Amino acid sequence: MVPTLGPDQPRPAWSLRGAHMAIEPLDTAPRTPIPRQGRIRRCRVRHVSILPAGDGPRVQVDCLLGGMEHPLPLGTMDEARAICNACTATTIWRADED
Repeated sequence: MVPTLGPDQPRPAWSLRGAHMAIEPLDTAPRTPIPRQGRIRRCRVRHVSILPAGDGPRVQVDCLLGGMEHPLPLGTMDEARAICNACTATTIWRADED
């Protein structure tokens, strides 16, 4: 049951869940895929960020095996592929990779 509010009472945050409003205009430009140059093993501790670049988006890969406080930057996806595929850490590979 939703409580009734008087005209001078502020609306609680939970009552605004149905309202949808974009703060900034949505980018409706079509997305261009980032080319892949091979397969990379699926891992539970890899963090992938898409960074803007002058010639198009760039992917930055970090290894979080040492924890969130100590990310190990691996470079782009192409640079990280050889490192990640050679990793011998156990228990980090997703079930479909074993």
